[in-house]
Amino acid sequence: MILAALLTLYKLSVDSPGEADLKILGTLAASFLWVVAVALFSESHGGARAARVLAWIVGTAAIAVLFKFQWEAWLAVPLLFAALILAIGLSGHLVRGERNASFWLFNHRLWIAAALALLGAGLFGAGLSIILETLNFLFGLGLPSKWREHIWTVALCFMAPVSWLALAPRSFTEPLGEQTEFTTRAVAGLVKFVLVPLLLIYTAILFAYAIKIGLAATLPKGTVGSMIVGYLLTGAATLLLAYPSRDSSGVLVRLFWRYWVWLALMPVLLLFLAAARASRPMDSPSSAI
Repeated sequence: MILAALLTLYKLSVDSPGEADLKILGTLAASFLWVVAVALFSESHGGARAARVLAWIVGTAAIAVLFKFQWEAWLAVPLLFAALILAIGLSGHLVRGERNASFWLFNHRLWIAAALALLGAGLFGAGLSIILETLNFLFGLGLPSKWREHIWTVALCFMAPVSWLALAPRSFTEPLGEQTEFTTRAVAGLVKFVLVPLLLIYTAILFAYAIKIGLAATLPKGTVGSMIVGYLLTGAATLLLAYPSRDSSGVLVRLFWRYWVWLALMPVLLLFLAAARASRPMDSPSSAI
């Protein structure tokens, strides 16, 4: 997690990374994969913490040297990352004596968790980007486009790897029947940490916009209708995904499950008003927002 945070902070601090910056970013990213591989190896056979920390330090130092002397060492960066990813898949079973099925099932869950983490980070980045554009469109705030790049940096460099570690399988010998529990846990995490917070923020924006047009005594922008339709469909899908874990995923999910239908009444009203405006043959200049 520390390496993911350092990678994110360094990327946020560099506007146009040069060759030296790319080497530092590559070192941090590769070191994260190395630390995960060592952690899985250590947990699988109960290694001492001191040995694990030593392996982290030595491996990270070696990676830093490789990137520092990238051309002299003939370092192929894609091959290095491919080797580290392969090491993560193998490290948990290098010294174990379980049957072959345990190895494949563990890797199945590990990389499904990675895909779900990437999906969650993508939804997070897309959701915040949409919120940014919505604020610019509805309120004319003129928020800088650079913020969108920062959003995706946080999503991909921090949220994705941290979510992957949180969703990764806890045991190296889980029976096949636990797959349903794993999937439910992954979906519950996606709902709790991504979908519900973003939908509640978007709901607050729509309510603020409703107050704005109410004070101005004007109709909403006609194009806001498509935004609200997407919001309502996403909210309905989130309700379905949240159902199995609605009582065990925290306060926000419980509140969302109980009250989102009522909160959506205001956006529905905005939808009808936007449709009414869009159907008018011509808007007078005084009605523009």
